[in-house]
Amino acid sequence: MLSDPNVIRSNQWPFNMALLREADRIQCKVALAAGMHVVAGATPFTHRQLHASGLLPKERIVDEPQQVAAVVARVIGQQAGL
Repeated sequence: MLSDPNVIRSNQWPFNMALLREADRIQCKVALAAGMHVVAGATPFTHRQLHASGLLPKERIVDEPQQVAAVVARVIGQQAGL
């Protein structure tokens, strides 16, 4: 998240920066540890790091914004046994 300059430019308040730094540090580990079904959206700035992290299977990382709904629907369908 912090590697995206637009996020940093848009959120310069100290409390937002602290929250963004913490979110960047723990990434989606907390959600995964809690048993949540995580889908991550990659940006041109986060694509390489997100894929290399190994935190999520490739099919749970969305590289194209227009694919978000389809990926989320697939994950929901898999969890519902559809």
